[in-house]
Amino acid sequence: MTDDLTIAEPENLDLSARLFAGMYSRPGYRLTEAEARTRLAAMQAGPWQIHEMRIDGSAVGFVLWVDLVEYVFVRSFAIDPKRRRGGMGRTFFNLLREGTWPAGRQIRLEVAKGGPWAFWEKLKFKAMTTGMWLFEEREK
Repeated sequence: MTDDLTIAEPENLDLSARLFAGMYSRPGYRLTEAEARTRLAAMQAGPWQIHEMRIDGSAVGFVLWVDLVEYVFVRSFAIDPKRRRGGMGRTFFNLLREGTWPAGRQIRLEVAKGGPWAFWEKLKFKAMTTGMWLFEEREK
């Protein structure tokens, strides 16, 4: 990594939308980058915050989170696939915890079945609850 590593609100939602679309597409349903950008913009207009990790000015990761007072809820956290497995996710998470999120606040996150459990376990997260979803089919 370089010395020019920053955490900032995105100038545009291009990287965040691409990573978000990849995270939330599933067999039988593909979330387009345009749909992802629309969803992220709507969430950002409410209480949700988006931050990117940049290296030398280029975005390499993003986080979508909200401060729920009792805890910080991380809805989405991703590193550009070309940059994974080099410690960047750990660095990004630690920078957010040390300088962006309220000090001492519990952190909760959403991890999809088959998602990056090992990554979060390395950061000392423990599985605590089971969530359920109702997926309704969209009319075409």
